[in-house]
Amino acid sequence: MAANAPIKHHYVPQFYMRQFACADDAHKVMTLERHCDVVVADRKSIEGIGWQERLHDYDDAGAPASIEGDINREIETPFSNSPTWRKISGRQCASLDASDRLPLYGFARHLQLRNLEMLRFIESQHERYLAGALEDELTDDERDVHAWITATPGAAHEMFRSGAWTGCCRPTGARST
Repeated sequence: MAANAPIKHHYVPQFYMRQFACADDAHKVMTLERHCDVVVADRKSIEGIGWQERLHDYDDAGAPASIEGDINREIETPFSNSPTWRKISGRQCASLDASDRLPLYGFARHLQLRNLEMLRFIESQHERYLAGALEDELTDDERDVHAWITATPGAAHEMFRSGAWTGCCRPTGARST
């Protein structure tokens, strides 16, 4: 990994959040946060939300590695420069047609799989598995995945990275870059 590699890994791409920017400040969005019984509306910097430190980093046989740059370079930048995104960001959604279906589906799936909630879901389902709560619901393949997660340190995070990178949630081993 490069010395200047990003540390803040946005699980919600900044170019996407800019579509929701405040009318008077293209760098901020309105957010809602719950504080006990109160919901607080506030303006937040796009750069400062929707990220977790080193979310897409991993250890590749003793060397630090990350899929963050690959995701940006090979998925998000091409989509943000696509004719489909130009229609959306230009507020010309009525001009979307059948040729935009696959790029939109792929990007929506990417957002779903790269979201921090997906990692939390994988972890919570595995905790349920370990507690015996899923035993009657699982297929043999799902049991194999949980056995792999149990036997492999960092496997839940590896599965999350694999889903964010490839578009499907399955164990594939650490991706070398």
